Amino acid sequence: MLAVQLESVALRTSAKYDSSSLICPSRSQSFALRSFGNSAADLLILFTSTDEEKIVPDSAPYQTKTEIHCIGGKDYHIQSLKDRQQYHDPDDVASTAGISSSNWPIFGQVWPSGLVLAEIMSHHDIDGLRILELGCGLGIAAMILTERNASVIATDQHHMSQVFMAHNSRINDVVATTFALCDWSQVITEFGKFDLIIGSDLLYEDAHPKLLAEFISAHCKPTAEVIMVDGGRKLGGRFDRLMLEHGFNNNSPQPSDEFDHVEKFKGKVLHYRCSPSNPGNLMEAPL
Repeated sequence: MLAVQLESVALRTSAKYDSSSLICPSRSQSFALRSFGNSAADLLILFTSTDEEKIVPDSAPYQTKTEIHCIGGKDYHIQSLKDRQQYHDPDDVASTAGISSSNWPIFGQVWPSGLVLAEIMSHHDIDGLRILELGCGLGIAAMILTERNASVIATDQHHMSQVFMAHNSRINDVVATTFALCDWSQVITEFGKFDLIIGSDLLYEDAHPKLLAEFISAHCKPTAEVIMVDGGRKLGGRFDRLMLEHGFNNNSPQPSDEFDHVEKFKGKVLHYRCSPSNPGNLMEAPL
């Protein structure tokens, strides 16, 4: 496994990855990787950007928009892709990761379930917790947590998530969140385990419930909490059964009007606690 810890780096879509350096053409500099192995295909980017440069350039070959969303009683400017017709993968970075052209723009949308998760994270008790967000997309929930001084790692399979997340943090005067590329089919031992794992609208394909439940189980501390905002894509029931099989207790709240103000949200909040009688994980990560 290769890993990178970068400080003050602005990543652009044209950035190239290899096993010895991360090259950022916009700055014509290379940064050494901290290596855990020899495979460039196993590259794990732990990315923190505090660069003042505009990370989403005006000349980018895709169109964006900026909207204001009220979260936790505060307005945030969120830059996203203009629509789901946008696509830019000249170096096949996304396609190599298994992201099709039709799925490429999904990361860059403001989804109702993502706003619900961000709202929950604006007031959830996070004191002393180590937090992992899965499928962070634009990184709205992670940004809210970072603003609250939480210890959080935001992850996504899409390499462009880190670009938009860092930009949205900058335009809202929030310190950038640590980001990692993440494949649910593999345990990332460098992650260790977490007190709280969160995500929203993650169940798109038939394989996702099993992959997600196993990944969560492998990275949870014995008393961990899991909050998933299901976007209502019909795979929530299967995911729930698999979480119970992994020894989690379902503490999901009863349906309420708490999130009626979030336009087009038709999903539900799934809330789990790791059970002391957890029968064991199919995959393991170190504490």
